[in-house]
Amino acid sequence: MPANIRHLLRDVTRDANAVCEWATINGLTCNAAKTKVMLIGSLSFVTLLRPSLPAGLDIGGEIVPFSEEIKTLGVFLSEKFNWDQQIAFMTAKVHHSLYALRFYEHALSRKMRLMLVGALVAPHLNYPAPLLTDLTKKQTLALQCLQNACIRFIYGTIPRTAHVISYRLALGRLSAGGRR
Repeated sequence: MPANIRHLLRDVTRDANAVCEWATINGLTCNAAKTKVMLIGSLSFVTLLRPSLPAGLDIGGEIVPFSEEIKTLGVFLSEKFNWDQQIAFMTAKVHHSLYALRFYEHALSRKMRLMLVGALVAPHLNYPAPLLTDLTKKQTLALQCLQNACIRFIYGTIPRTAHVISYRLALGRLSAGGRR
């Protein structure tokens, strides 16, 4: 455990307050309600430090509590870099988009379905992809299932129990693991 954790927290507080002062000078406000403080590290490191931490940091005159997870720019970050929340968020977004499109599936050509998936669904899979480098096998499988759902929508005739590898290759798509 770093012996100087109190000094590090003091420095972070000083820096955050300097940002708030700069914002005030330039006609902006620092919203402490939207500010998050998170300690990032391994499970053992975070667990070891947690009891010795204060309730929060005093930023802009308000106490900002420590968070275990934050959402920034649409990506969920966990203090232990566990991507479960992000995968769940992506799953909900992809399934919602495909559900909304399914009502029009019978009236759309395969080319149009491919374009719609590329425009409305793929961004949910592609945007956070560069960050998702250390996924577990379970998380990678979940992403592959999402990609398979997209391929099934594009073709519209693939039985639920059939493998989609040949269809994926015909579309020129990489597997979920190969995309990252």
